[in-house]
Amino acid sequence: VMDITSAKESEDRTRLIIDTVPAQLWTETPEGVVDFVNRRWVDYTGMTLEQAVGSGWNRMVHPDDIERVLNKWRKLISEGKPREIESRLRRSDGEYRWFLSRVCPLVDRSGHILGWYGCDTDIHDRKEAEETLRRSEGYLAEAQRLSHTGSWASIPVTGEIRYMSEECYRVLDFDPHGGQPRYEMFFQNIHPDDQAKVREAVEAAGRERSEE
Repeated sequence: VMDITSAKESEDRTRLIIDTVPAQLWTETPEGVVDFVNRRWVDYTGMTLEQAVGSGWNRMVHPDDIERVLNKWRKLISEGKPREIESRLRRSDGEYRWFLSRVCPLVDRSGHILGWYGCDTDIHDRKEAEETLRRSEGYLAEAQRLSHTGSWASIPVTGEIRYMSEECYRVLDFDPHGGQPRYEMFFQNIHPDDQAKVREAVEAAGRERSEE
């Protein structure tokens, strides 16, 4: 007869930590087959552990993402490398949200993979913000193209050009694939009669900004 109280308490504590961590955790066999998901994963998906193991978890991945996810999973499993992929996962109410899934291998001293440990992190709000920014940039680029208006930004003290819009490259006849033009090159494309007043306006704006 052996007293396993301490071992049992340690196991219960580990289980509590796994289920309490604010992330959806899961494990896989060395072959990449899901064999465990934590409580938060179950709560989010509405699936049971029995439904999730094996290939059951596939049902939570958005239909437009599943083929891409599986192809990358197979490739990285065969390479034995940590994996990272973004996909939309279905919530228990049927709504899909974007998640970043990361998984790393547990390797023994001989380099053999004993299993995989992963987590899903909700990045939906970040993805929506990125999409909103892309749309805004697209609208701005289209407006500049239609009005033949370019925009640019430079460092106040040195005048180094840090950014030029696509339309600005076209207006000033710079190669958009040639990198950012130097400050003096920028002014060479301004009419000689206008260079002095443009330079003074730019430098004055830089001085006023640096004094704030």
